[in-house]
Amino acid sequence: MSEEASEIDSLAGEVREFMEQMVEHLDWELGVDVVESDPEVIRIVLSGDDRELMIGNGAEILDVFQYLANRIFGRDLDDRRLVVDCDGYRARKELELQEIAARVSERVKQTGEEEELSRLIPYERRVVHLAVAEIEGVSTESEGEGVMKRVVIFPDDD
Repeated sequence: MSEEASEIDSLAGEVREFMEQMVEHLDWELGVDVVESDPEVIRIVLSGDDRELMIGNGAEILDVFQYLANRIFGRDLDDRRLVVDCDGYRARKELELQEIAARVSERVKQTGEEEELSRLIPYERRVVHLAVAEIEGVSTESEGEGVMKRVVIFPDDD
């Protein structure tokens, strides 16, 4: 195993342990697993009887878990990303955001007027920025203060 792979495994283990402690302190029935599908992403997957607590109410608790993990382990991630998911919520949300980005981009191209999306967490903004980057004739920019910023989609200058 390379030194880099060993560091990733070690960091993923630390993140998993942190998540397990959080779940244990809350006395929730959730398992914590590390899913290794992409070397650029450490994906933590929560599953179990209390999964609705994580993804209910717009997945606010799931977002808090991800935010805390990124704040605590962010310096050690280098160019990797840390994603905390539960019951496939992030994959469904990514698809929804990609569809919104495509729909709004088409409207912006037709009208020539910029449009602002609702406030998004950093992970969601990244999904929108990447989706719009694949569409000709429009660009994006994040606006606002703090963690919850808005993505503005605007027509490219010709």
